[in-house]
Amino acid sequence: MAVRSRTSMWFSRVVTCDSVAHARRARDAWAPVGHGARLRVAGVAAIALLLSHACTDSDPGYKARPSASWIAQLDDTSASKRTDAASALGQVLKINPGFRPAVQGLIRALGDTVDAVRLVVADALAREGVRAPDAVPGLTAVLADSAHASVRAEGARVLGIVLLQMGISQRPSRAARDTATIRQGIDALASAMADTSIAVRLAAARGLRDLGPLGPAVSARVHEAFVAFTTSPLTELRMLGVEGLVNTGAAATLVLPAARSALADSQAPVRLSGVVALGRLGPPASVAIPDLERTLRDVNAIVRSASASAIGQIAPQQATLALRRALRDPEEGVRREAAHALEGFHRRGGQDDAPPEPSRRP
Repeated sequence: MAVRSRTSMWFSRVVTCDSVAHARRARDAWAPVGHGARLRVAGVAAIALLLSHACTDSDPGYKARPSASWIAQLDDTSASKRTDAASALGQVLKINPGFRPAVQGLIRALGDTVDAVRLVVADALAREGVRAPDAVPGLTAVLADSAHASVRAEGARVLGIVLLQMGISQRPSRAARDTATIRQGIDALASAMADTSIAVRLAAARGLRDLGPLGPAVSARVHEAFVAFTTSPLTELRMLGVEGLVNTGAAATLVLPAARSALADSQAPVRLSGVVALGRLGPPASVAIPDLERTLRDVNAIVRSASASAIGQIAPQQATLALRRALRDPEEGVRREAAHALEGFHRRGGQDDAPPEPSRRP
């Protein structure tokens, strides 16, 4: 009885277009229970996905007000009321990210004359599942004309999210238009990587780094900016430089020297980024095996563990002695990765868990 009543409750919420978010909550709520119950919840989730397209026109409203009322308030003479309206529409999109009137109203509000309003508008457009290609020109304008670094940084952050959502949900019927828009956004982020504000440069670099699936649309200009970052005096920019090169599909001729240089960095997170990048290159990085044998003795256990994994992905037969020594490492994680490398685990397609982030000390 309890199973039926709980399943019915979630089903009723799904069919009223609270959509995939409720199905996910149902899935999570039933994760610990039996197989049969999970199958019922999986059915609910499937139905939610089928209905999500039909639900894009459903207005969930907010605080007993329809979205049309909040959209109209975006034109209020009071900046605080416009901010409230943008925040409310963000809540609407949290429930139904496909509700186009709210998306379009927020995109229009990107042109607001008050930066505080634009900050809230940008955050609302960054909601999970929101697809807003028409927001790219407005976000590009935010990056170009705001007098406040915090607003430009937020614009860069949200632009990266919007571009990623576009790439993930790219539709064949709009592929050419989407690709042109994505390139426009990428060019804006590339320009922001030279911003006078460190916060803006970081936000732009993070956004571009995360566009892995959009690698073919990333220009040489972006790769040049990431290469420049690898010699920055700032730890996080050096780390982003290496990660950005490998994530956006830069040529091995660019990734390899940047990653090898990172292995000698004074900061463990940067060394880790270099180790991981070399592992992702695979056999073409075999020239770096002696470097990785040195990081296999790094003072940081996470770097040592990642080094063993990288050697396993590249050419473990070239570092057999170093890997055998690592089997006696005091850290269990390092011993495990060394064993994996020696056993050919990585070469057979095995994947290790991503290493945790080391602290920022040698």
